[in-house]
Amino acid sequence: MAAPRRAYHHGDLRAALLEVSRGLVSTKGPRAFSLTEAARLVGVTHAAPYRHFASADAMLAALAEERLGQLLPLLRAAAERPEPGPALAQTLLDFYAADPQALDTFNLAGLQHTDHPGLQAAGAACFAALAEALGDPSRAAALWSLAHGAATLTRRGALTGLSSDESIRAAVTDAARRITA
Repeated sequence: MAAPRRAYHHGDLRAALLEVSRGLVSTKGPRAFSLTEAARLVGVTHAAPYRHFASADAMLAALAEERLGQLLPLLRAAAERPEPGPALAQTLLDFYAADPQALDTFNLAGLQHTDHPGLQAAGAACFAALAEALGDPSRAAALWSLAHGAATLTRRGALTGLSSDESIRAAVTDAARRITA
């Protein structure tokens, strides 16, 4: 008679996979890691991650959702400042500078938010904080696009030698002030 099969147990596999994936994305980029590699590093079978993530995209979406969850309270705090527009723009720039992997995950993963409801909800919550602070969704979209675009171009080196990081930050702050006036 065959020995009874042991039940699957790893503790919090989802959290362990996300932690390992954060490191893989940080060192290899959002498109150069695999669920199989994450499973190996966590010490589980290659099939185990599929209990929590349908695909590598689903794991990347969970990472992006997590990052947006970290951004939301920062946006809410910036919204309370006397000049919320420039404060929000600086908060976005500071967040991206402090966590360039978040920016890479948002940009390079190629995720369609509508395919990942949790990610879509997290993005909508951040946008709602901006729109509420500025009193206008169009201005919120312009401000977020401005800060995100400047951070992306800086991260990719597109502005290297053309302008200093300080002048870009100052220009974004000035533009945010005008957008939200």
